[in-house]
Amino acid sequence: MAYAGIVNDNEFYSEHYLADIFEGDVRGVLEAWQQRATEHGETPWALLRRGAHERLREIEAVHALARWGRIILTPSKRLVGVGLPRKANKKDLDNDIHYSIDSPDRTAYGIALGWEEIKDLQEGVVRKTYLDDTLPDGPWEKTVEYHAPFTRPDREKDYEEAWAYFERASS
Repeated sequence: MAYAGIVNDNEFYSEHYLADIFEGDVRGVLEAWQQRATEHGETPWALLRRGAHERLREIEAVHALARWGRIILTPSKRLVGVGLPRKANKKDLDNDIHYSIDSPDRTAYGIALGWEEIKDLQEGVVRKTYLDDTLPDGPWEKTVEYHAPFTRPDREKDYEEAWAYFERASS
C-alpha cells in the first residue's frame, strides 16, 4: 500500500511492516480523519493547507518590498539587518548605519530613517549605508538601494498573474 508523504528512505521501515502491519497501526487515525471529513466537510490535508495559507497571509501583512522585490521591511529574526527598522532609531547613526532619501518631495543624507517615514513614497530612492563585516578582509562600507514605490507581497495575486501568463503562452 502506498501512502502520500510516506517514503521509506534508507529502508528505515521493513517492507513487511509497511506492507502488512502499518495499515493496521494507522487505521484508527485514518478512520477518525475520514469521519471528520464527512462531518465537517474538510479533510486534515485541507485544514493544514488552510492554516498554511492563513500563516502566509500573516507573514505577508508585516513585510514590504521595494521595486524589483528587495525586502525593505521584515520583522523576521532570521533576517537581522535586512531592510529598514519600523521606526527611525538615532542609535543607528552611532553604529555607523545611516540612511539617505532622494525623492521629489525630500532629499536628505546621513540621517536615521524608518519604514513609517517612507512607506508612502511613490518615487525616489532610499539608501542604507552600513559597515559589512562578512568578508575575511574586514569591514567595508556597503550601500543598499530601495527604489519606490513600496508594496506588500501578495502571493495569491502573483500566482493568478503567473497562471494567466502560462495559460496565454500555452495557447
